[in-house]
Amino acid sequence: MNIIIIYNDSFPVGKACSNRVKYFAKGLQEAGNNVKILIHRPTELYGYKPLNTNINGSFDGIDYFYTCNTTLRSKHFIIRRFHDLQGFTKSGFYFIRNSKKIDAILFVSGGLIQTLFYKIITKLTGIVYLHQKGELPFIYKSFGKIGKLYSDWYVNNIYKLFDGLIIISDNLYDYFKTKISNKTKTIIIPILADSNEFHINNNVPKSNPFTIVYAGTLCQKKDGVLNLIRSIKLVDNKGYKVKLLIVGDTQNESDRNKILKLIDELELNSVIKLTGYLPREEYVELLSSADLLTLAKPKSIESEYCFPTKLGEYLLTGKPVLTTDTGVISNYIKEEWNGFLAEPDNIEMFAQKIIWIIENYEDALLAGSKGREIAKNIFDYKINGTKLSEFITCIVDNKSEHPKNSIQYK
Repeated sequence: MNIIIIYNDSFPVGKACSNRVKYFAKGLQEAGNNVKILIHRPTELYGYKPLNTNINGSFDGIDYFYTCNTTLRSKHFIIRRFHDLQGFTKSGFYFIRNSKKIDAILFVSGGLIQTLFYKIITKLTGIVYLHQKGELPFIYKSFGKIGKLYSDWYVNNIYKLFDGLIIISDNLYDYFKTKISNKTKTIIIPILADSNEFHINNNVPKSNPFTIVYAGTLCQKKDGVLNLIRSIKLVDNKGYKVKLLIVGDTQNESDRNKILKLIDELELNSVIKLTGYLPREEYVELLSSADLLTLAKPKSIESEYCFPTKLGEYLLTGKPVLTTDTGVISNYIKEEWNGFLAEPDNIEMFAQKIIWIIENYEDALLAGSKGREIAKNIFDYKINGTKLSEFITCIVDNKSEHPKNSIQYK
């Protein structure tokens, strides 16, 4: 099959969703399909160092193309609107010209206008129209009465437009199953990672100081970074020599300042380091060389429905993984068997778990090894790429049945 993925965020270098798009593409291509990624708007914000400058190329064997002819988002409103219009209009013409060669469009991200535009294109051309969801819609937006009416209308109508919906977790499936039409096929594809990218090496003794890593957004609301820092303070107060490396960056200066202020208030400047964004090779090396990988997601609606991509990468290192028990995480991680769980927002428990892992590190490494096996068997992009390819083939061939919806560790 010939499959086009439509995306509107940074690629090939980007955040969690960009990696998911990459693994979708690689998995589908290695399952025997031809895949191309179209990015229909500039993604690199004005005033920040761009992560992507090439408007087309090949990354890990996947061809991509910015249909707006630039990766750089202008500081001028009118030019931004022109680039947006140019981007998805050129995408539309591309689909019309090549409609007989394209079997399916996977629409990953975009607004209402783009969603309706590509629906019209697929309706006219007969191309299968797919969508993927990794979190609740509008989860990070605050609405008044009119906005609430709009969001309710959107979620109760727009998802009925798709022929197929790819969902990241069982919890999210339970939400969307009432929002789609009875003709819309669904499949659960969990978080994805590359088993060959991380190589286990548990013969290396634990570091001194004990190195703890968190990788992701610098945001308390989403990933509980401030809770993690407070837990590190409790561990430090007990006399344990630890070092926390926070990997990632943010364009939200408020989030960054809150982190820096708390580190300063708790006198942890010699204990905690913000590395900023790291190139992929350095990122993989840092995760693989850490003693412990952590995620302290707080309790929230967002955390109950999402499935953090970084968890798959954490587990593939074979190192101990400590995370809060939110969403579907406990479907895959079993306490002291293949990982470690703490109650969300329980700073004391999180600190106690860190101390237990330090004091019982050989046992913790055994759990890490089992966690890697779970990740290899469940989250590998090749395995899921085959399942996704079969799912899309069923829709393209107008079959009524599709692969098993969920993949869970029991």
